[in-house]
Amino acid sequence: MNPSRLGALAWVALALSVTALYTLAPLLVPVIFAAWTAIIARPLLERLARAMKGRQSAAAVLVTTLILVVVAISSLLVAAVVSGSGELWSVVVQSPSAQAALEAIVSPGSDPSGEGLRLPKSLAELLPWLEGHSTDAFRLIGGVAGAAVKSIIGSVLFFFGTWSFLVEGPRTWAWALAHLPLAPNHLRRLGAAFSETGRGLLIGVGLTNASQALTAIIVYLALGVPRAVVLGLLTGIAGFVPITGTALIWAPVAAGLYFTGHPVKALVMVAFGLLISLMDNVLRPIFARYGKLDLPVFLLFVSVFGGLAAWGVFGAILGPLVVRMAIEALSLVREEREAEAGAKLAANDVPPSHAA
Repeated sequence: MNPSRLGALAWVALALSVTALYTLAPLLVPVIFAAWTAIIARPLLERLARAMKGRQSAAAVLVTTLILVVVAISSLLVAAVVSGSGELWSVVVQSPSAQAALEAIVSPGSDPSGEGLRLPKSLAELLPWLEGHSTDAFRLIGGVAGAAVKSIIGSVLFFFGTWSFLVEGPRTWAWALAHLPLAPNHLRRLGAAFSETGRGLLIGVGLTNASQALTAIIVYLALGVPRAVVLGLLTGIAGFVPITGTALIWAPVAAGLYFTGHPVKALVMVAFGLLISLMDNVLRPIFARYGKLDLPVFLLFVSVFGGLAAWGVFGAILGPLVVRMAIEALSLVREEREAEAGAKLAANDVPPSHAA
């Protein structure tokens, strides 16, 4: 092909690829999750496929099981978070002092304003009530509807993508090796970094923090702490924070128990809180056998919360992924430069007789 035509074709391919990525960007996170899930589930798929004598049937069983588990867990978590998170925020923010806020954390909830939501009691009060609340109601309905549509689309993409990657994953990877404008060894290194990030976040980090959250929920329930599920989830999230870790949540709970006249419960909370904090040192190495993320703890923390600031809630996933892939790409560039410099040095060191 004429070099000028080949160059023009390369620019057209680049423009179309960038446009395609821009088009897919809003739906990229469910696809990334689907790819990671398929990578983690592939060994199980191979064993199940041999037993069922078919990859598609085995993938369908795995995805169906995944749907049931995700729907069940999500329903419980959403119900608990919706009922408790807003109330927890209100009682803490509107507390007149730090001690009052600590006491409010472990006290049964109530409407801080003391007014609550007053519904109309007669037809005469209905129209003024609708006029006063219509704007907020439409805004709330629109927000809920928009979030529901995004959740449905994201869920469909995740589950269908997981099935597709389980069935077509090897063929898709072979296509990428053959068509992407990168050397196969470079593409394999970047693919390994992608897989490592998924395993590290979902297994190494995710299971550790999920175990801490579950333990915290059980302890809070046993001690009679209200909004136990919300506080437990916050405890698991706090496990990402260096130095303080889960103590960022369970320590205020212990203090609140003490200030509300429950010193024994406060002491028990401290004992189990230290155990929850130590779980990070015990469980993370165990889970790291199956998924270790090659990022320093501080850099992981910065990439998670930097991603949240840049891209919203999904930035907690995109942040570490982009940072880890960037590190791998920079390592590849350095290695290629060192190899090129070594080759030039070796060429310059060839004796004249050999060069001739």
